[in-house]
Amino acid sequence: AIVPENSLFENWGEIEGRSLAVAAFSQEDALTDQRHTANYGRLSADTIQIGAAKFDNSGAIVGKNISLFVPGVYIDTESSSVAGEEIKIAAGNYFASGTTSAVGKFGGRIEIDAEQFTSMAATFDASGQFDGGTIRISSASLQHPLYLNAHTIVDVSAAEQGGVVEILSPLSVASFATIRCDGQADGILNVPSSFAY
Repeated sequence: AIVPENSLFENWGEIEGRSLAVAAFSQEDALTDQRHTANYGRLSADTIQIGAAKFDNSGAIVGKNISLFVPGVYIDTESSSVAGEEIKIAAGNYFASGTTSAVGKFGGRIEIDAEQFTSMAATFDASGQFDGGTIRISSASLQHPLYLNAHTIVDVSAAEQGGVVEILSPLSVASFATIRCDGQADGILNVPSSFAY
């Protein structure tokens, strides 16, 4: 299924297929495009690629390889979920309260790169039955800290080898989150910003 460039996309139902591509903005006008792109239903495919100037996810996105490019505001509401084996999200202003997961026998990979990152009770889960996966969260803002509130969960735990969590910011990280990297062999937490608390 393909939604062509420059079209408005709102999903209220269920779309399934082997591959889903949505380009709901003009590349040249990505930062100024004001059209609303949203998922209130369920998107399911092996490969999912979504490009939107602004994106509101209040539904479910399920696949193996998921890529979201949102140069404006990305809102992930409490009722939303993004589940896959490898998830890459690039956003301008990323605001999350939902669940992003890449779990399995061996945890998957979640990468989120944002200009500004805020997590309000979101869950990021790349835990594994045997080995944990990798979660990488980065913010490029020089004005706002990368923020994870006390109800946020970041989990790469596993029964055997814990996974890797990287939380990166050129300014600071304000983290009150629960971060799990544990296993029979503990994983790695990398927070190399100037301040972390």
